[in-house]
Amino acid sequence: MRFDEIKTTNEAYSYFFDCQMATVDRYTLLSKPPVGEFSRHISIAQKMLDKALEFDIDLSGTRFDLLTKPFSVKEYVLKLRPKFKSN
Repeated sequence: MRFDEIKTTNEAYSYFFDCQMATVDRYTLLSKPPVGEFSRHISIAQKMLDKALEFDIDLSGTRFDLLTKPFSVKEYVLKLRPKFKSN
């Protein structure tokens, strides 16, 4: 979904969650990501995910589809970057 296609609050939240997860994905690709920043973005994405699940926001079609239960962003990162250590 593109920003100009957003029509509802649910779509906006889904879009911004996906943007946050894209940032997390980008950090997984860096050879030496700044650990503090990387951890902060993981935490933000997790908080967004927790609220989306709490409020029953449909995140299908986003990077949420790549997560597995119990829906942990950090576990997702560890699959992509097994040696990641947060601060």
